[in-house]
Amino acid sequence: MIKENGEWEGVTLSDNELERKLQQGIAAAKAGDRTTARRLLEEVVDSDPDNELAWIWLASAVTNLKERRACLQRVLQINPQNRRAQEALAKLNARLAQMQSGDDSGEADALEQLRQMQRGTARPASRPETDAPTSSVNLTGLLGVALIAFAVIGIGLALNALFNRPEPLPPTPSITERTPVFPTQPPATVPAVAVDIERVTRSAPTLPPTFTPTHTPTATSTPTPTITPYPLTLFTVYYTSRQPDAPYADLYRMNGDGSDETFVMERVEEAVYSRDGEQLALVLPVEHPDGSTFTEIFIAPADSPQEAVQVTEFNTADVHSPSWAPGGRLLVFVSDWDGDDELWMIDVENPIPVQLTFNDGIDRDPDWSPDGSRIVYASDIYSPGLTEIFTLELYDDDNRPPLPEGIAPESDEAKQMLVGKITQLTDVGGASYQPSWSFDGEHIVYISDYSGDSDVYIMEASGQASFRLTVDDGNAEDRNPVFTPDGRFIAFSSNRINDTFNFFLINRRGSELIQLTSNDRDDQHIIYKPERQLLIPNNR
Repeated sequence: MIKENGEWEGVTLSDNELERKLQQGIAAAKAGDRTTARRLLEEVVDSDPDNELAWIWLASAVTNLKERRACLQRVLQINPQNRRAQEALAKLNARLAQMQSGDDSGEADALEQLRQMQRGTARPASRPETDAPTSSVNLTGLLGVALIAFAVIGIGLALNALFNRPEPLPPTPSITERTPVFPTQPPATVPAVAVDIERVTRSAPTLPPTFTPTHTPTATSTPTPTITPYPLTLFTVYYTSRQPDAPYADLYRMNGDGSDETFVMERVEEAVYSRDGEQLALVLPVEHPDGSTFTEIFIAPADSPQEAVQVTEFNTADVHSPSWAPGGRLLVFVSDWDGDDELWMIDVENPIPVQLTFNDGIDRDPDWSPDGSRIVYASDIYSPGLTEIFTLELYDDDNRPPLPEGIAPESDEAKQMLVGKITQLTDVGGASYQPSWSFDGEHIVYISDYSGDSDVYIMEASGQASFRLTVDDGNAEDRNPVFTPDGRFIAFSSNRINDTFNFFLINRRGSELIQLTSNDRDDQHIIYKPERQLLIPNNR
């Protein structure tokens, strides 16, 4: 176990076993599986106390802020010049000092607001306003003008498909009738983008004035009818769950209330519905002749996951965390092909991957908004090891601003203007990650360890009115939250009952908790099938 002073008890692992556990631990951390990541990475540092990479990833896997500090301090003992560890430790120390000084009124406010909301007398308050950094992100790599033009055309064609522009894409064979053929050269890339971060100004929400109705007695008054909630049993759910000690998860299906669970297929890491509920994007492991295994993205009819067809072939890097744009053609996903996690995009009918983010940080957990206008994701670009929530708005041909005179086409400013706009939504200390849109696009649910452990939070799509839902859960770890299609509940995985992760539902006030599954597996990702009759018109 990790101690606050960084001490450990050593064990011995072979070099091959050490590397295997290191890579498995990193993969688990990237997937948000902190429990598995911590177990594997602790085994690595126990055997190799000077493994700098293992310590930096372990810092992201532990759920206690003091343990995270101990991990970062150990990194700096090994390598005092590790810039990412320096920055993360500075931010973490500031947060711990704030907690020790007693300036942590937000937690008391959250508890009081929860009590008020349970009585129906309050709405979530906005979180404190914070200053945005004034400098743009220093991104690496300059490409030529021709490559910039090529990449911009590629994004334009893809976004034309998303927004149903009149320009047709070249005809391609039916997905279900072809075997994808991929180029042997590295995937095509968008030019490196100097991202000018826009910080949302946060202010307390304006509440309506108190209204006291005047009572007018009448013998014929008719009570206002109440809306009958959509029964949870009518929702269809896919989820992934891993057996103890199994290398990969399996795919299951059940009703929205946890009933009628059915095994579907083995070795499925993730499953994501398209916005119309007709397709699935699956993350499956692919074994190569040299013995290596990497995950790739497949697509399949929603009612027949076994008919999955592969649409990515990175071969030397993992691919994961897919999310569909409206229209059922574009997918955003994550790959560490360039050495760290970045966002990528693909048109499943013309499967040439396009890189969307270029930086030294980790970009992960993307989710495309229901109207297709933005991608919400987590990144540690400003706080190494501690991710915050951002949105990326990709420009299409109609809203891309022209380059001002004097701006060189190959400059960072030009690349940012041509590709898209990034806005930071959270900056509260700790780590915030795994964001997911509500089906109406009005709210975002996510995980944050701001309060010391990993809890479920909800905020408005603008980044305002962040509110913690899982209060007093015994320091449980919560992960992978998603909304139910009617917006009444948030489903998530948690170990609040025991060390096993199962699925739960919590309502938007945090006042009602329902356990969906109870098994000895590790329940990981859950996704509800969109129900068209419950969705707003732009949820195509």
